[in-house]
This record gives sequence, structure tokens and C-alpha cells, in this order.
Amino acid sequence: MAVAVWFRRDLRLADNQTIARANELARQSGEAGVMGVFLFDATLVRSLAQTARFRRLVGAVRALDDQLQGSLNVLFGDPVARLAAFVREHEVTTLLYSSDISPFANARDRRVDEALSALGVQVMRVDHPTLLPPGSIRTDEGQPYRVFTPYFRRWRLGVRTVRPVASHLMPFGPGIKDPLPWDLADQGIRVEGELSALAQWQSFRKSALSRYAARRDLPALQGTSRLSWALHLGVLHPRTLLADLSETDEVFLSELCWRDFYAEVLMRNPTSTTEPLDRRFRWMVWDEGPRADDRFEAWKAGMTGYPIVDAGMRQLREEHWMHNRVRMITASFLVKDLHIHWARGAAYFMEMLEDGDVASNTHGWQWVAGSGTDASPYFRIFNPIRQGERFDPDGDYVRRYVPELSDRIGKAAHQLNVESAGDLFGATSGRALGEYPHPIVDHAQERAESLRRFDLMKREALRAEQ
Repeated sequence: MAVAVWFRRDLRLADNQTIARANELARQSGEAGVMGVFLFDATLVRSLAQTARFRRLVGAVRALDDQLQGSLNVLFGDPVARLAAFVREHEVTTLLYSSDISPFANARDRRVDEALSALGVQVMRVDHPTLLPPGSIRTDEGQPYRVFTPYFRRWRLGVRTVRPVASHLMPFGPGIKDPLPWDLADQGIRVEGELSALAQWQSFRKSALSRYAARRDLPALQGTSRLSWALHLGVLHPRTLLADLSETDEVFLSELCWRDFYAEVLMRNPTSTTEPLDRRFRWMVWDEGPRADDRFEAWKAGMTGYPIVDAGMRQLREEHWMHNRVRMITASFLVKDLHIHWARGAAYFMEMLEDGDVASNTHGWQWVAGSGTDASPYFRIFNPIRQGERFDPDGDYVRRYVPELSDRIGKAAHQLNVESAGDLFGATSGRALGEYPHPIVDHAQERAESLRRFDLMKREALRAEQ
């Protein structure tokens, strides 16, 4: 008889409620230890194998196996069939795991629960990747919050009693390693997990946390923790970070709350990965066809002619990460200057980002697009020039990622490549190799066009309701 922990988005040994509960059950039944299992879902591998976040996942699994001295069982295949075979082979009587948020994960977990229960295995969901269990924060009337700020006020009260959990999984013999159908040896896998993430957090806490509120919106500085990958994979739980925060760290605390809020929004609205939360946006007109495709490719390549946008998109391509302020700027440009559907940009971010989290990414894009959880959102149309001048005033961020502009000093780095008032926006013919492109659109004109489309959408939505 054996107790096993199925690791998923909790690739850590410390501060893990699932492990703590599994250890307790093992002691009660006289077991020598707890088996650890990680399963590479064949369906997910086929769709994610070339993404940055998959490489991060592989590195974190390897790091966890190292911590467990090779005792982690690493499986591959269909979750239902492979886990059923595993529990039969090792006489597992109890399987514990931490819950997830995404619609895909929830559907998979229901299938696993049913199959293993039919085999007589007790299946227990114990922990969760958020600070508070999704669904636990409600209004006085018992309704879910639709807007972040009142949610945050109540959430702050709820997390006052949240504390890290003491846990450690004792190695339990050599682990099975299924043959994996890919070769990752030459793909730059970094074996980084809980220990490196803890060191990264401690370094940030000592050197930059006190200045986080003042520096977090300045992409040229190392003002953020860059631990989003660790929180996404669960190599760190936000409880661990929360324990180190003081009353002066309110802004950083609010960022942890955004993770909880968006997880709950996704849980309540599983179709929101592709469908607008504001149903009126079903009547929004988006650009499609060859011209839209060309503009989308220019946006992806960082060749729009708007320096802060291009710097962000090039950072994404080079580092598989982008500063959060610049994520908002680049997203706004795609949606409100190029009029391309937000879901298309969200899918590209998920492909490229090493910290791609379906809840935070989806609803960050919906927030920018105006179809999400904000109270009066659509009129927020970022001016990419002003955003660059405000948040990268010395031009350091732009020059770092757009070498064509390396000779521009200060705010001049954010000037458009338009030599005279008569130059055409979108003109690219005759551009010399290595020369920075002309802007592909006129922001002022596209802002007006976005507002025109918004008014048209409202009229169409009203007409549909009548």
C-alpha cells in the first residue's frame, strides 16, 4: 500500500500543503515515505513542446527530481491510462494533488478522479496555486466580485491569516522514468526550480522590494522580481512571498492579489480564453485578411516603427519575457492601433512567454481590450510615444532592444521615423538594411477609429438586445 503525490503546478517541496497532508497519511498507515509523480500529458506536449514555458517546465521537473535524489517518477502519456497503470503497479491507495484553474486541467482532473476512484484509489485535492481558494471571496450578498479594487479590499482581510506550511517529501526509492518522445538535450534547458527561485526572491527582497512601487513601471530598471515563471509553475507558492512582506509592501501585495482575482475570473468564466467577458464585444469589428496579417507580423517582429512597442516585442522574442508595463503598451497597440483581435495577441504571448499563465495572460489582454473586468475600460488607449517618454525617459530600454536607435539620446529614442509632415505612415519601400522603419499607422487616426468602432459596437449590441 502506498501514498503518492501527483505534482503539477506545485513543483516544490517546501510550503506545500499537499505534501504535508500526504506525509500525515503515510505516517498514519505506517508507510516509510510518499511517492512523488509527475506526468507529461501527451496532448499538452504535442501543443507546447516548442514553447518557452514548456522548457521552463522541463527544467523545473528536473530540478525537483534532483532535490528528491532521483526518486521522482516521471511518466508520459494519457493521464487517465498512465496514472491508472501506475497506481495498480505500485499499489497506491491514496493519490493527492493540488487543484488547478484552467478549463483543460479541470476536465482532465475529473477524468482522472473518476478512473482512479473506480479502481478503489482515494483521490484528494488539497492545495491550490493561489493565496486564497478560488471562489472564497464574495460580496456581502454572496456574489463574486466583478471589479478588482473592491475584491482587493476584502481579499486583504482574508490573507491576514495565511501562513506558509512546513513540508518536505522524503525520497522513496528510485523513480520510474518513462521514455520521453523528444530530445531536449540541445534546447537550452535550464535546470532551475525551487532552490534557485528562493534565492532569486531573497535577492530581490533585500535589494529591490522596498523600491518596488517606485520602480516597477520602469522597464529599463531591474525593478520587478521576475518570479512570474516560478509562481506559474508553483516552484514558489505566493504564501512564501507573503510571509516576507510588510505593511509598506502594499503595491507588491496587490500584484499577488491580481493572480488570485484573474484565477477566479477564469474559474467562473471558462470560455473567456477566447470569448469577451463583456458580451457587447461580440459585435466589435476586428481587422482580418492580408493587410491585418502583415501588420500582425510586423508587430511580432518588433518592426512597427513605434520604438517602445518594438523594444517590447524584441525583448519577448529574445528573453521570452516582457516587462509588465510594456505588455500593456504592446497589447494596446495591437488591439487599438492595429484593430486585431485580442485573442490573437494573447495566443502569441502564450506561445512566447516563459511565464505564460492562462488566467493572468487572458484577462490582462481582456483588460487592455476593454472587454474585461475594468469599470470604464475602452477609452484607455495608450499613446505609445507618451508611454515611452514617461516610463523610459532616458531611452535606455529602447536602445537596449532596438540597436537601430542607439544614437538617439534621451526622449529622442521615442521619436517616430518620419522626416517630414508629408511622409506617409506605413511607408516601408526603399528602407535600407538595418534602418529603423517608418511607423505602420498614425496613432491619432487609429485612436479615433477605435472609438468609432466602439460606438458602432454599442449600437449593434443594443439593437441585438431589443
